[in-house]
Amino acid sequence: VGTSVIDFGTSGTTVAEFNNVDVTGVGDLSVENWTDYVDYFIAATSPGTQGATPMNKVVFTGYDGDKTKWIPLAGGDGQLTPVPEPSTYGAIVLGSAAGLVLWVRRRRAIARRAVVLPPRALLFHRRLISTLETSPLPITHPSSNTRDTATVRGRET
Repeated sequence: VGTSVIDFGTSGTTVAEFNNVDVTGVGDLSVENWTDYVDYFIAATSPGTQGATPMNKVVFTGYDGDKTKWIPLAGGDGQLTPVPEPSTYGAIVLGSAAGLVLWVRRRRAIARRAVVLPPRALLFHRRLISTLETSPLPITHPSSNTRDTATVRGRET
């Protein structure tokens, strides 16, 4: 009665490829130093269904045996991997929601800081525009000392 160990080591990518992973006897298969997206435990056939014997006898360090799953890959082989706890997905969703809230708050703060004129300044601004549109402006040409008049928005000069 014992536990067999597959140790993926501590650095670099390791690929362990087997035709068959049979853990129907007594004991477990312990997978140590395995890192997701770095190390690969490949099997040509599925050792069983997730959460049921014999699949739950393949135990990755830090995970429960019921979390081991065989994920089919192109070409017929599959990867044995632990499925993260639901709390992991919860943490991902919570982090994404917090990021979204911060992004929305920042966008609103930027929009509030945009050029917002108080009512008196806005009234002055409107009067100034109105005056410039209707009143001629004196213009002095640099080449001569003659003064012409011009108005805004394409009216006669």
